[in-house]
Amino acid sequence: MIISVTQFNNFVKAMLESEPVLNDLQVRGEICNCRYSGASVYFSLKDENCLVDCFAYASSLKEDLRDGVSAIVRGRPNYLKSGRFSFTVSEIRTEDRQGKLFESFLQLKEKLRAEGLFLPENKKSLPRFCFKVGVVTSVFGAVIEDIKKVAQRRCDYIELVFFPARVQGNDAVEDLCAGLDYFSASDVDAVIVARGGGSFEELNPFNSEQVVRAVARCSVPVISAVGHETDFTLCDFAADIRASTPSVAAEMVTADNVKLALFELSRKMGAAVTNKLSGVFLFSRETAGRLIVGLSAKELKLKNFYCNVGLRLLGGTEKKELAAESAFTTLSRNLKLASPLGILERGYAVVRKDGEKLFSPCQVKKGDDLEIILRDGKIKASVETE
Repeated sequence: MIISVTQFNNFVKAMLESEPVLNDLQVRGEICNCRYSGASVYFSLKDENCLVDCFAYASSLKEDLRDGVSAIVRGRPNYLKSGRFSFTVSEIRTEDRQGKLFESFLQLKEKLRAEGLFLPENKKSLPRFCFKVGVVTSVFGAVIEDIKKVAQRRCDYIELVFFPARVQGNDAVEDLCAGLDYFSASDVDAVIVARGGGSFEELNPFNSEQVVRAVARCSVPVISAVGHETDFTLCDFAADIRASTPSVAAEMVTADNVKLALFELSRKMGAAVTNKLSGVFLFSRETAGRLIVGLSAKELKLKNFYCNVGLRLLGGTEKKELAAESAFTTLSRNLKLASPLGILERGYAVVRKDGEKLFSPCQVKKGDDLEIILRDGKIKASVETE
């Protein structure tokens, strides 16, 4: 017998609704993914193995619901046209305890914290320049494309190395650990662990002890970019840096390095020129090659670019230096010509009487003692005639 999808869904729906046992069930589980929408409340009820979506009217609740709380819900299953079923809740009774899964999450978090995996002093800083970045994520979906687009837009010289990993389900833990260990032993400058948003259960691989320890032991800086900005996982606490989204993580490793380097270059060149003009430091073309300080071997990809820019800037500064030196020489010559010593060198003399300079014969009379100052000495003289 061949039936349509609609017929199949209607058949399953009729079976569920006709079963007396299912019309009034009480189910115990842990509340998660709770959200209010107007007069309705949507949440999931889960245990260690399974999860079911639930719906209730807010007016039927005696207290506000929150994730991680253990509860007993009463109601009946409802089969939807989409082929999924949900649980329509008529009554909710929360228990005075945390749900087992959430309690396990908190216990693991406290255990890892006590071991020092989340200590700020253990965090590694990103290098000033990232040339090669490892990315552990799924090869499907928007995350990988978002990271590529940001990298291409901000700096096309960066090399992205992707490690394909499942980011959801039971096998995700093994993939994530393998990717982190692989990049820890490689020559990448940083690692991004990323996936899109999801429910607590979907993000659960990033709360596993194995993955958190893999993040903590990674030899290079790890950026955790898991879920949306409001999502937090244990990976976020163990990582060196947390990014609110995968795109933000890509921006962190592709910071405007070229502008930063040019700023550093121009600052040091300006300081060198200033030092030269003040007679403290001699600046030359040989110095230009040393202006790109702090660059590691990996940063040699930009060396030619920096040198070309540096030499162009250097050419301009040399012209300014020559102009300044010419002006300084002219000023020195003029000062020398205008100075008393310069005048004496040209054959002139200074005549003084009693320490006062004389400007006219009318200032002396017969018998006055005079002092005549020449370029290289002094002469004593007396006035014999007026």
